Amino acid sequence: MKCRAALFTLSPAVASSGQEPIWIVNRGSSDLMRIGSWGAVLQRVALPANPRSAHLAPDGKVWGVGFAQTTFHIFDPANGSLTPVPFASGSPVSIAFDATGHAWVSGGAGVQQFTAAGAPVAWMPLVGGNAQGITIDGAGNKWVAQRAAPASVSRINSAGAVQRFVLTGVAPTLLPTAVAADAQGTIWLVGDSASQLVGIGSNGNVQQVSTVPSSGLGSVVCDHLGNVWVGSYSSGDLVRYPGAAVFSLPPNIMGLVVDTQGRVWATARLTVSGSGPACEVRRIDPSTPSWVAATSLRYGSFAGIGTMSAATTSFHHSRIVAPQLDSDGDGEANAVELANGTLPMDRWSDSAFHHGTGWFTQVGAISYIGVDTPAGALWMLGFSFGLVPPGTGITLPGFAHEMRLDPALDIGITFLGVGPASIPLSIPNDPAYRGLECLSQGLVITPGVSRFGNIAGLRIW
Repeated sequence: MKCRAALFTLSPAVASSGQEPIWIVNRGSSDLMRIGSWGAVLQRVALPANPRSAHLAPDGKVWGVGFAQTTFHIFDPANGSLTPVPFASGSPVSIAFDATGHAWVSGGAGVQQFTAAGAPVAWMPLVGGNAQGITIDGAGNKWVAQRAAPASVSRINSAGAVQRFVLTGVAPTLLPTAVAADAQGTIWLVGDSASQLVGIGSNGNVQQVSTVPSSGLGSVVCDHLGNVWVGSYSSGDLVRYPGAAVFSLPPNIMGLVVDTQGRVWATARLTVSGSGPACEVRRIDPSTPSWVAATSLRYGSFAGIGTMSAATTSFHHSRIVAPQLDSDGDGEANAVELANGTLPMDRWSDSAFHHGTGWFTQVGAISYIGVDTPAGALWMLGFSFGLVPPGTGITLPGFAHEMRLDPALDIGITFLGVGPASIPLSIPNDPAYRGLECLSQGLVITPGVSRFGNIAGLRIW
């Protein structure tokens, strides 16, 4: 492996990881932002007033619901269109996508099914109404938390049959609002009026009730390590199960999500309205656990404020809902890509070539660039401070895709190697580097594959 002069010095190598796009909406500033997993806000889209949450569809579109709105919107990043879609009854609250790409939108008195294009398919009323969070398990069942007494959850099976389960042995004030499904088929619920985490089986029976040492519970997610994470919007406590270990992330946690690299992302609302610091999304390494980095939701002169929900990624859909599908059409199933550390929704990232930067990129840290490629594959990485628009990049005869690094902003660093590699980087312990961001892209040559690879980035904080 060879390289030209860089800003960093060599240090011991560590394991590889990659990147992915992540979306989030900000209620106070009425916008949708796309975030690179290295911490940069890459795009801003203006939305109608009072957006509530964003939900990434398998085809790459972003569906969004608003507070007290009778329509939701579908944003298509490919052409920038924003399409309003009416909801059947009341205000939509949450959205989940099944293995066919159909959307299941919960809210008000029930759940409405839509095609991937947003055409209505069916309306399913729920006994007790008050539909809140929705998730889909590995068997295709849709589970809906219902914020009502007695505490209950409804299941819509793959045939469309609806059954309500009243939760036994739980606090009468539970009022379920958030729900998540793990890889073992357990359904986890929390409510905003009781400090309990409830686990139920596929038959609707309560299997576990754990007392959570925090109040104001508003979010629950499951990671790839078998952990269940619960977030408090009133204190900022992040609680991990098993064990009920508490990690403090004040002032609040407005939502949780897991990315395809296994990190937990916690939304922090720092400003509700008016002027003030932009809200943040904080990345946590679940194996430590430790706070990796914080992304300030700022794009140019725009500050994301009033953020009230989790970011959205493809992790749950790729791992639980549709592990055997190939969401990005690169010839590799979602489960295979997750196991390999490549990206299930990026066809430029697969077993032939993938690269990404390490999780810890703060001033003074030791980080790395990981290259995942077969033994004997020849690869090259380039770096720039910017990208050219899609369709305007450099192409080469016989190479798939295009090089989108902006040559006018090239920073004079090139890495060349053969086979998998971890390139260690020691970031200078100098606050002047804080906020520095660079982008990287590579190409790979193997017997049968010649192409440009995924785009990654590094941001120092």
